[in-house]
Amino acid sequence: MFTIQITKRHIVAAVSILILGGLAGGAWYYGKDLLHHGASAQELRLREVAVELDPFVVNLSGDTGRYLRASISIAVEGERNKQVLKSSLSPVRDRLILLLSGKTAEKLLAPEGKTELRGELVEAVNETVGDNLVSTVYFREFLIQ
Repeated sequence: MFTIQITKRHIVAAVSILILGGLAGGAWYYGKDLLHHGASAQELRLREVAVELDPFVVNLSGDTGRYLRASISIAVEGERNKQVLKSSLSPVRDRLILLLSGKTAEKLLAPEGKTELRGELVEAVNETVGDNLVSTVYFREFLIQ
């Protein structure tokens, strides 16, 4: 008959293998999103910091007496970029006022007009600060009268 002797060394080896396997599985499960294309969208949102600008009130182009009131939040990644943006707020506001006042009510009332404007705002702010700090712009208020 064949007998197997289980020694203390065998038990320690088996427990060690189970622990290492559990650690490797946990690392794979919790780290798999980080391996694919950098950080996940959820993690980017967690690091995203918003800079809320004072509301803009501008006369719109082409329409006598029509104006836009908009409140905008600018999203950047991290506190350092937030401070860089805050140090350039006067030139940023100036650039955005010129951009917004060049728009017509007809164009901005269409959903695609707002989407297009969002892209133009991101581009304008990034050009003004001289770096690609801004990831997106959020409209908190958008009123055309």
